[in-house]
Amino acid sequence: MTIAPDTNVLIRAIVADDADQAIVAQRALDEASEVVISTPALCETVWALMKVYRWGSADVLATIQQLIEGANVSVDREAVDFGLRVMGKGADFADGMIAYDGARSGGIYVTFDRPVARNIAKAGLKVKTL
Repeated sequence: MTIAPDTNVLIRAIVADDADQAIVAQRALDEASEVVISTPALCETVWALMKVYRWGSADVLATIQQLIEGANVSVDREAVDFGLRVMGKGADFADGMIAYDGARSGGIYVTFDRPVARNIAKAGLKVKTL
């Protein structure tokens, strides 16, 4: 069966802060023929790990990389790789994903956030700071 896990399933499997739910979540991920992780679920997972659980960016980067390397995991790999790359440079993962999706559709990333704009530009996308 192909599954598309909600953020709470991903968080339970990663953090295991509820032992019973962690077992169920991990089993669902392991037993699925395919795990389709949506861009919003991945963005929410990164946000929760950093803001709610107070993980550092290096730990989040390593965890997300490990998660998406699963043999049965399907993600928008190019967008995720870009999001991880800009996150490694100090920008927000979601900003990277938004910029990449926009560029892929022919758009230019616009933002008020100058540091994010610099990091997105350094990663190779067109940016306009408002």
